[in-house]
Amino acid sequence: MTAYNGNSLTQLTGKQRRIIMASQTLSTTPLSSITYNNLSINGAQGASYTLSPAVTLQGFSNLTTNANDFVDINNPFVKKYEIYDLAEDVIALAVTQERNKGNGYIKLTDPNIFKKVTQEDRDKAIAIRNYYNKKFTYIGLTETHPHRSGYRQDLQKLLSSDGKKIQENLFGIAYWLPTFYEYDLQRDSIKQEVLTKGCDEVCNKFSTSTVSLTPLKRIRRKTKRTDFYEYWFKTSDNYGFLLPTKIDNNLLGFIEYFFNTNQSITLNGKMHTKTLDNFEYLSMHNWTLLKA
Repeated sequence: MTAYNGNSLTQLTGKQRRIIMASQTLSTTPLSSITYNNLSINGAQGASYTLSPAVTLQGFSNLTTNANDFVDINNPFVKKYEIYDLAEDVIALAVTQERNKGNGYIKLTDPNIFKKVTQEDRDKAIAIRNYYNKKFTYIGLTETHPHRSGYRQDLQKLLSSDGKKIQENLFGIAYWLPTFYEYDLQRDSIKQEVLTKGCDEVCNKFSTSTVSLTPLKRIRRKTKRTDFYEYWFKTSDNYGFLLPTKIDNNLLGFIEYFFNTNQSITLNGKMHTKTLDNFEYLSMHNWTLLKA
């Protein structure tokens, strides 16, 4: 009586009663049937193979089976994940990767990344976890119907784990998390300087508006798919105003000049309100510079 579960094929040969797995062979006593019921075979170097639930193979002769015989891969309620067991928290590895970006490290499973993890990296990983856990708690308490995107759901899965046993699909989120963390901290600093509610009271969505802006901060927003600068201003009413500009925009040097000299500018265009995590701010389409 034996059992097996795994990705590779197993061939059961009726005449010689052998189970062939990879490079190892286990002989069994002659039987007309073999019942698999939560039993295991110990292989080379302590490997163990287990199959559940019970499956009985009767009257077999040269029978071949594989894992797909027991899993419905077309079931929309079932998702297959590869689980990685890491020696370090994956967020700490991402912090180390961010710190050593100039050395060309890419994959978080690169052995060199593990060798360069410091206690400061681990401490920052803890700070990142605490920051986003508090952020999700705040959103849950303050928003009536909080938006749960696929990204947010996966991020919460990552935060709820210890970061050492991680699903394959969460590596991308972990990789960019230190970058997003630094971005969110900078945006939080902007929220401290402006009003975060009431933008609709000063925003007329159906006509053009003129607004005077004072520079606050420039933030670089870089993800896998985009790379641009966020130029943050403050209106005369003390609301935040965002002017996003691509890195290759011809007006970049022009806007940089006003930021570096801390000069106010006046724009005219169609203004609208945007909201992110309970932070309301203004932006503008098809704007024209009136005064600088």
